Parts: sequence; C-alpha cells; structure tokens
Amino acid sequence: MDHLKYLVENNIVCLEQGISLLKEIEDHVYTHTDPPVYASGIGDHYRHCVEHYLSFLNGIDGRCVDYDARKRDLLISTERGHAVKVTEEIIAALKGISCSGTALRVKMDCKLDDEDGAVWVDSTVERDLQYLQAHTIHHYALIAIIVRLQGLEPGDEFGVAPSTLTYRKRQKQAA
Repeated sequence: MDHLKYLVENNIVCLEQGISLLKEIEDHVYTHTDPPVYASGIGDHYRHCVEHYLSFLNGIDGRCVDYDARKRDLLISTERGHAVKVTEEIIAALKGISCSGTALRVKMDCKLDDEDGAVWVDSTVERDLQYLQAHTIHHYALIAIIVRLQGLEPGDEFGVAPSTLTYRKRQKQAA
C-alpha cells in the first residue's frame, strides 16, 4: 500500500468537507462569534487549519516545518471565497507531494508557561499528514458545534474522526 498517497487522499477528503461546508453557509454564519460561548468563529478555526497546511507545504522542500511561523491571513477568517480558493490551492499542492518516507524537522510551541516552549522534533511527511488530518478534524468538531449553535446542520460525518465513523458503521451493522 502506498501510505503517502493514502494519507494525501484522506487529507484532501477532509479539506473538501470544509469547502463543502463553506459553500453551504452564509458570510454572517462564517464570521459570527458569541462570547463567552465561543470567542472564535468558524472562520477563525478554519483559518487556523488552513495555515497549518500552508506551514507544512512551505516547509516540506526544506525539510523543516515550523507550525508557529503561520502568516495568520485574516482574509481566510473573514472571506469564505478566499478561504475556499486557498483550500483549493492546498489540495492541488498536496496532490503533487511525492517524497514518501522523507524525514522532516518540525517545530511547534508547546509551552505551558512564559518560557519558550518551541522545540524541533523529528518527523516524517507521512506522520505530519496524519497530524494535519487529526488536527483539522478536531477543529471541524468545534466548527460543527458553532454551526449547530447557529441553527444549521453540518452533517453527521463533519468533524468526526475516521475511527469513530468506522466504529459507528460496525455498531450499526452488528445491530
């Protein structure tokens, strides 16, 4: 099995779910916040996910991915059309990845206090694709809650981990 191709396809499916949701909701839904229930809206969570993919793609050629060096493009947070365009560009770039088994150095700030907690760790392209998918699904779960709080339905599978979907399918078949 080609693990790289499999992981790329899983990430693309995940990103396409995001595009589908963005095309179904309206601008005010995308940017709405409701502190203290949720201070970050759909657009904020979506931007966060997209920028992790951009960090990965920007660092892959140099074999160093710095997830803390995100651009924080506020247009992704506020303009659905721009968010969709950037996501489509990410999907196209992911399709071009061909460096299976490539080692990476990855940096992410994990501090619990005021001291610098950013560390570089060893990873691989495949491992970071797993991370990106899980990270995105986690934020999609938060987005799903925000969507539902606004009276809309994102779909049963949006923001749900593949392992949970598989478990639910098996439970349903066993019943």
